[in-house]
Amino acid sequence: MMTEVKLGKTLKELRNLLGVSQARFAEMAGVAEHTICLVESGSRAVHNSTLEPIAVALGVDASVIRLLSDDSQDPFVVKLQELGLRNCRNKVKYRAKRLLEQND
Repeated sequence: MMTEVKLGKTLKELRNLLGVSQARFAEMAGVAEHTICLVESGSRAVHNSTLEPIAVALGVDASVIRLLSDDSQDPFVVKLQELGLRNCRNKVKYRAKRLLEQND
């Protein structure tokens, strides 16, 4: 089961890796800054219609973000989460590098 708090922490970590503010990230995802704030704090459930553009802005797949936010204790799921998070971090770092190059 996906928890809002875990999802928020994951998205905040990935946004920070991207190196952008909540305001800039909201603009990139096409959602309100207030939405990003609520999602990152775990105060708001995230519907697919919101998660999809957030995932696109990060350069990762929404299904991976859902997996990372699952609170399962199953060893298989935990291992998939470790691998998925490492993969997401690498993708977001690459996207951040590309964004910096575009701004130069």
